[in-house]
Amino acid sequence: MYYEINIAKMGKDRQYHHYFATAKRSLDNLDEAKQMVKVFMEKFPEPKFKIGVSHYKGIVEGWDAYEFINRWD
Repeated sequence: MYYEINIAKMGKDRQYHHYFATAKRSLDNLDEAKQMVKVFMEKFPEPKFKIGVSHYKGIVEGWDAYEFINRWD
């Protein structure tokens, strides 16, 4: 599970275009995400910027290298 913050910047066409997004591993808990959103709201104010937040939920499996190589043999 992780949160992704997306920043879009208004262009000359008055439309918002992707500017940047946080990496998957940057925000892995709600409190951290909320704190960073507040920082970004201050640094990238509307209407010049638009901030969106996505919450990704999923199942992750992990193996050590040997288990990974031999798992499907």
